[in-house]
Amino acid sequence: METLSKGFIVLLSHDVDVPLKYNFIGTLIELNKSINLFLKLKFKESIKLFLKTFHSVFTNKNPYWQFENIMDLEKGYGFRSTFFFCVKRRHKLDPYYNINNKKIVAVIRKLDKEGFEIGLHGSYLSYKNLGYLKEEKRILEKILGKEIIGIRQHFLNFSKDTPKLHEKAGFKYDSSYGFTDKIGYKDNKYSPFYFNELLEIPLVIMDGNLEKMKLSKEQAWTEIKKLIDFAKKNRCLISFNWHQRCLSEKEFPMFANLYKKILFYIKETNAEVLTAQQIYKKWQSR
Repeated sequence: METLSKGFIVLLSHDVDVPLKYNFIGTLIELNKSINLFLKLKFKESIKLFLKTFHSVFTNKNPYWQFENIMDLEKGYGFRSTFFFCVKRRHKLDPYYNINNKKIVAVIRKLDKEGFEIGLHGSYLSYKNLGYLKEEKRILEKILGKEIIGIRQHFLNFSKDTPKLHEKAGFKYDSSYGFTDKIGYKDNKYSPFYFNELLEIPLVIMDGNLEKMKLSKEQAWTEIKKLIDFAKKNRCLISFNWHQRCLSEKEFPMFANLYKKILFYIKETNAEVLTAQQIYKKWQSR
């Protein structure tokens, strides 16, 4: 096992899939859920969801808009994280927000100004398409006004050719290498490693995988803590992907609570918390 000489490193990151729950498409999705409940004769649930949706739309509520909350939480501990934004909808499984939305553009620039890193969340098919990767990188760089060096693929899509395509598109690091159905170190990759010149920063813990594992809040925390303790004991990397919407205490109380516990615990363990770009620069200087 490769270890880090001065201690263990933590990467905090956030894939931005649904920043606005009640944009046009999001509202249609919620209304469709209401209709399906009605057709299943679940009238009470259907009406409740219908009224909640329209109330949220007309009062401009956006429970998934957690960017300022995340910034305040992480800055309170002296941490900074990496946000991966998707810029193109090419496939039905791609995020359905418009990267040129004024509110989204403003928060991207605010995150950058506050010392958080912006990376690309590659569209669903970009992991095997060089043209897509180049175009998406260019779009995000135009918005940010600076070079984007990192990427994480949507759904962690990955093939043997993906690292080569990422490198050709001009990315310096990728963070798509991880499990899609559980937490832990895939293929025992405990530290960043290279595919030729591309640095791969493995993904260890993702919020959605905890749900797929059907863990209770207590069970999830036990498994997370084990991995943090392992990283500390063995002086290796541990990385987190917490989708920004999961910091909504009303919509995702379990995940919001878990993330707060993670931040508190890694502060207590004196971890070195770095953005993905900082990890890349650290490995370049080794």
